[in-house]
Amino acid sequence: MKKIVFILILFIPLTVMGQGASDSLVVRMIKSDSIIITSHEDLQIYGKPGEEIIRRTILVKGLPNDSIIKEKLVLNRSAKDSLINLIKSQKTDPIFSPFSCFIPHHTIFIFSRGVCSYIDLCFACKGYSISKDIYYDDQLFASDDIWLALKIYFKSRNFSYKVEGK
Repeated sequence: MKKIVFILILFIPLTVMGQGASDSLVVRMIKSDSIIITSHEDLQIYGKPGEEIIRRTILVKGLPNDSIIKEKLVLNRSAKDSLINLIKSQKTDPIFSPFSCFIPHHTIFIFSRGVCSYIDLCFACKGYSISKDIYYDDQLFASDDIWLALKIYFKSRNFSYKVEGK
C-alpha cells in the first residue's frame, strides 16, 4: 500500500506538468473574470528615413493600451465559451509553417484577479506573442485550421480592421 501511495505522489505532478499547450491557457480563460478581444494599430510606427521608430506596447501600466485599439468587444458568456472551445479543440499540423512578418493587429486580453494577460495575433503570418504569465509550448496555434477559425471568430463579431492580415 505504501508503495502505491508513493508511486501516486510521484506520478500526479508529472501528469499535471505534461498538460498540452493550450491546457494552461484554457484553464486561465475558464477562470478569468473577463475576456476582451480587440484589433489595434501597428505597434511600430516608421517615420521618414533617419527618424527613430516609435514603439508602442500592448499593455500600459498592466492594462490594454486604449490609444492603439481600433475595435473592442467584451465577450459575453456564450462568446467566451465559444473562444475557449475553439482553442481547446485545436489540432496541430506537421506541415504548418508561419511566415515571419509578425505585425500583429488582434489581441485576446484575459483578465483574472486584477491581472491582464494577452495573446497578440498576426493573421498575415500566423504568428503570435503571449504574455509571460501564461504557460504554453510551440504547438499553440500550430495549424492553418486554428488560424482560419480565429479569423472567422473575429469576423463573426464584426471585426474588420486588418482581419485579412493585410
